[in-house]
Amino acid sequence: MVVSFIMIIERIHKHIMDGDLNAADQASAMYWTHCKDLLQTLPYHQVSTFDRAKYTVAACIRAHTLIARDLDIDTLKEALKVLDLCIIVAGAPVLRNLIDDLINHILVLIDAHMEKAIQPGLRLTDETCKKTRQWQHQRIHTHARLIPEHPESFATDLDWFMTHQAHENTPFIIRDAASDWPASLSNNQDQSLWNSVDYWLSHIHPYRTVPIEIGKMYTDDSWTQSLTSFQSFLLDHLFSDTETAYLAQYDLFRQFPALKKDFYVPDLCFVKDSANPPIENVWIGPQNTISPFHQVPYDNTFIQVIGYKYFCLVEEKNKHILFKDDLGLDTIMVNTSIVHPNDVPDELKMEGIVGPGDCLYIPVSHFTHLRYIHSLEKQTH
Repeated sequence: MVVSFIMIIERIHKHIMDGDLNAADQASAMYWTHCKDLLQTLPYHQVSTFDRAKYTVAACIRAHTLIARDLDIDTLKEALKVLDLCIIVAGAPVLRNLIDDLINHILVLIDAHMEKAIQPGLRLTDETCKKTRQWQHQRIHTHARLIPEHPESFATDLDWFMTHQAHENTPFIIRDAASDWPASLSNNQDQSLWNSVDYWLSHIHPYRTVPIEIGKMYTDDSWTQSLTSFQSFLLDHLFSDTETAYLAQYDLFRQFPALKKDFYVPDLCFVKDSANPPIENVWIGPQNTISPFHQVPYDNTFIQVIGYKYFCLVEEKNKHILFKDDLGLDTIMVNTSIVHPNDVPDELKMEGIVGPGDCLYIPVSHFTHLRYIHSLEKQTH
């Protein structure tokens, strides 16, 4: 397998050196497609690092032969997408510096062709950064318990958190825990970096490919997943009412590492497992998108950056309420329930609203329902 892998690369290299770019293009396309199909036939956790590395090498060769063959805008965009897929699908376990260099080279060539399609000055929300706290004790359901709250100082009180995890390990909100993040709206900043589309576009080129989920809620029959350009995500979904879509639970920093500096990993994330880095995912989407009750296999430290989210939490010991036949049962996603919070008795749920800079700790023992309400003025009950 390794011998044939090397032989294919040598053959493509010979085609390029001989000036036979059509033969090189065809050979690289066939090999890249073969490696891609191999990854797609197995669950991701069953794909070996070697096979992901082969896909990465094949993607680099494919992108190189594309731009060696032609420099028209469509070919450049195709080569860029091949490299983005390498990061998204395979994780680019090798040659990351080469991939980044190729991407930057292609983007320079693309910028020489393209005109800006996104008007400058777009912002995600018109809300000012000076938050009021009149809404933080607001209940959606009259008799539901509110998620307990703690002041900002608790975000760094690791002794308290270790004791809490060892004994109670219940959900809580820390207000303004991330108010010093550059990405977050806070009382101390006139503008948030992540509220500015111009700032996004300075780090994510409009033609970069990103994975999105289309639909208001992933349990809907019409829900689907897609790969699209960042420009299309902004214009066709985030700033358009035509079709709801969002970038959900995605390791955005792996694909665009320059954005990592806008975030800090909360100290709380290192208490239980200081040896392994925490999983870092980003969610970007429009108002009124919904995540139905679901349970993840790890404790979750959720930070709200822009806008507002409503959370409803149910303990695992009460999950029979979420999976009663008369209220609906998702038989495919066993960790997901299609039950609406209105159908859960108030005494068995707790709820709360988090705003810019707030931290919500959700233990693995809880099911979570959330709805992005964007701004309090647009909240619907």
